[in-house]
Amino acid sequence: MRATVDRIWDRKIKYFESAIRDAHAQGLIVAPDPAAKARALFACYHGTLAQARIQNDVELIRDFNCQFYRRLVKYKSTETGKNSTL
Repeated sequence: MRATVDRIWDRKIKYFESAIRDAHAQGLIVAPDPAAKARALFACYHGTLAQARIQNDVELIRDFNCQFYRRLVKYKSTETGKNSTL
């Protein structure tokens, strides 16, 4: 059973990694290590799902989407003029 779950999770992480790598290549986000960002995204996603189930609150999932997107998106700092991430 665990091997099956591991395979499913690995596929999902690879999907996230691919999307992050593509967004980085297009200059949409800063992600020099897409595998690490994918693992972090997956861990945060599952933690948020667990919390939403425990609290019976779908808003936590909606808020997660906004918060994580803001952390991924590249922006230009008005102070330094350099690209950064939130």
